[in-house]
Amino acid sequence: MVCHQDDDVTLHSILNHIAYVNRGGGSGGCGEASTGGSRRRQLRSVIDLASATAVMGLLLCIAELFQLYGPFGELPGFRFNRK
Repeated sequence: MVCHQDDDVTLHSILNHIAYVNRGGGSGGCGEASTGGSRRRQLRSVIDLASATAVMGLLLCIAELFQLYGPFGELPGFRFNRK
């Protein structure tokens, strides 16, 4: 496989590359072999990263709610009256 780089990037060449990759032709890089296993690993890593981001976002929301409504909350109507 001869690899050469064109400076001409058009919508047609991008769409052809996407179609080639979707048909299982590989990643298009020079000397790179793309198999179903590597695609599954890549997909799994993307799903894991998205899940971890969602969990961290939920934890941040819970922490903010605790900061607002907790015993030392910043909302004046929800503070505990200690006498």
